[in-house]
Amino acid sequence: MAAAPASPAAAQPEAPAWREAREALSWLRAATAAAATAYITLDLDGWVDSVAASDESEADLHPRLLARARALFASGDLGYRSDELGAALTWYAEGALRAVIAEKAAGDVAEPLRRVRAFLEGGESASAREEPRPTSRPRLVDVVTDDGRGAPLVTASLEWRGRSLVGSASAGVTEESLHGAAAMAVLRALDSATPSTLRLSRFRLLGTDNVRLFVAAVSVDDRVLTGAAAIEPGEVAAGARAALAALNRALTRP
Repeated sequence: MAAAPASPAAAQPEAPAWREAREALSWLRAATAAAATAYITLDLDGWVDSVAASDESEADLHPRLLARARALFASGDLGYRSDELGAALTWYAEGALRAVIAEKAAGDVAEPLRRVRAFLEGGESASAREEPRPTSRPRLVDVVTDDGRGAPLVTASLEWRGRSLVGSASAGVTEESLHGAAAMAVLRALDSATPSTLRLSRFRLLGTDNVRLFVAAVSVDDRVLTGAAAIEPGEVAAGARAALAALNRALTRP
């Protein structure tokens, strides 16, 4: 009896020493028998930062692949996804929402998607290592929530350069709003300690695999910086940690 044909995921070609995203995406397309593959990065508002495809002649497919990426991020659940449209792997890193998409890929193709993600992240990590090291960082001492007067009030306490700093912000009733208030409280605590103008531009709660993340985008004068922190059960300090993660690059230069 003849053996059943191997699935695309089982008959993957060998991964070469990729030099750029396009080469990795071309390998992914062959490995998954996908109609098209792309690597897309978006900001927290869904605006496109960058698009790379396995073949630049696929430019006419970009609107459809971009719509797919936005729909995946709108769900708030990051990680591996496979359905009738194909397969995708989404994650958050280095201030951007990221997706590798294999359109109309057949079967379980999680492993080749993860191999391409590992390559892409390796290149990004190398760039990050070239940045100067920060000197001193604001330290988060505590985050306290007081809902005694109805609307919750979130207060963040920091220590930085020998000073104790405190800031507060009102929150709504949702978990995302509480973390957003914690981020805002950090900015208010630092307001008197830095000449920069600090503003919370936007924030979002995301789920990825077994980890839930709070992502905050902070405006520092004319720049927008993004930070993220894992959410621990029963606490709202992730919003404060995410704001500090965004601010550290701006506030701790020599």
